[in-house]
Amino acid sequence: MERTPPRLPSSWYVVAYSDEIAPGVVLRLQYLEREMVAFRASDGSVSVLDAYCPHLGAHLGVGGTVENGTLRCPFHGWRFDGSGTCIEIPYASRIPPRARVPRQPAVEKNGMVLVWYDEAGRSPFFEVPELPEWQDPRYSRRWTRYEWTLKTHPQEMVENGLDWQHFPTVHRMDVPRNPRFRFEGPSYTWGIDAAKDYTLQEFREDFDLGGENWGLGYSVTRQDGAFQTCVVTGMTPIDRATVCIKLGVIARRDGESDEAMESALQKYVDEHAVVATQDFEIWENKLYRPNPLLCEEDGPIADYRRWVRQFYCD
Repeated sequence: MERTPPRLPSSWYVVAYSDEIAPGVVLRLQYLEREMVAFRASDGSVSVLDAYCPHLGAHLGVGGTVENGTLRCPFHGWRFDGSGTCIEIPYASRIPPRARVPRQPAVEKNGMVLVWYDEAGRSPFFEVPELPEWQDPRYSRRWTRYEWTLKTHPQEMVENGLDWQHFPTVHRMDVPRNPRFRFEGPSYTWGIDAAKDYTLQEFREDFDLGGENWGLGYSVTRQDGAFQTCVVTGMTPIDRATVCIKLGVIARRDGESDEAMESALQKYVDEHAVVATQDFEIWENKLYRPNPLLCEEDGPIADYRRWVRQFYCD
């Protein structure tokens, strides 16, 4: 019996926050069973390349340098532009026509950098949308960040958002009210009315909770309670059984900046991270059931399993 689904799904995956790739910085990335490097090209866009020089195999993220938006190899000084094309060999009169580093499909949206993965090398067949909250000046302008590495799989994590029956057991929430969901192409949306006791403070609230998933690597959750928050969770495989979780939270401030408000907001935001960690022990110790035994009250899990098939090459 497999502990996780055996393959990696086609999806966009969060590999970094935009501000981690400042001009002149080479960022080493170890995701999706690949070694990659990210840097800003001469036009300011983020370029993600395979990590190894095509010449004699030096790692471009270990000692490589960015020069005017190009990446120079630390071994023999070959220089590559944002497309991965070699544009200079310091000691050569002619550049071999195949002198290039493979470039990964990458986009920069909502203050994050995402890389496309497809087992068969197909081009992206959907896009991650712009977040209205990221463009809204009433929201915080920097993601409050949390990160973990777990022995699990993105398909298991994304399914968790529709498994409402575990909310009372694991997350100290009341039984969700008024559940709704919709599967549409590469995304699904969901919502519930909920109430919960908080972990980090003596506080109980009723709130609206909902979200959307795009593929199996990118999740947006919105909570409207004491504060309005927008949570993006990137579920990026390191390999077929290990996931890096990057959870970012922004919150609506409405111009408030006093110390008491900041402290209350931070506790509220930290609670989102606590809720995420409550599933970790279960994910790391469960088996993947390809044909789970379900009851009628288990909600849309069967619909979800049919929806995920589009993200695997067969």
